[in-house]
Amino acid sequence: MPLDNYSFHQSFDKDFLLDICDNDHEYLLEVFNSFLEMSRNEAAELKSLIALEDRHKLTKKVHSISSAFGFIGQTDLCYELKSIEKRVHENSCDLITELPPVILKIEQTIAIVRAEQEKLLAWDS
Repeated sequence: MPLDNYSFHQSFDKDFLLDICDNDHEYLLEVFNSFLEMSRNEAAELKSLIALEDRHKLTKKVHSISSAFGFIGQTDLCYELKSIEKRVHENSCDLITELPPVILKIEQTIAIVRAEQEKLLAWDS
């Protein structure tokens, strides 16, 4: 079923999503499912790397996460994570104070994606 008339949560870049999934809701459901599978432990891994103060691995992890969010049309969060990635790499960010709010935003956005997936499944029925 085409997604032209589907109402996405405002945090999604609808044009980007329609483009990557070729306006196919079944493919988008697969993309969301893959994203949710991959992101299951991301917040915990970030918290662990912060506790270890491992900036090298943290930079790589934030890069990976930002790309994943970008691929599902969460472009604002993607750009925010790319900025954090750069600052972590340059050692210009306080891990203890600056990253927990970002991790919370990641967790909230994952919940939005999960809710959007459920909404899409119901819409399809």
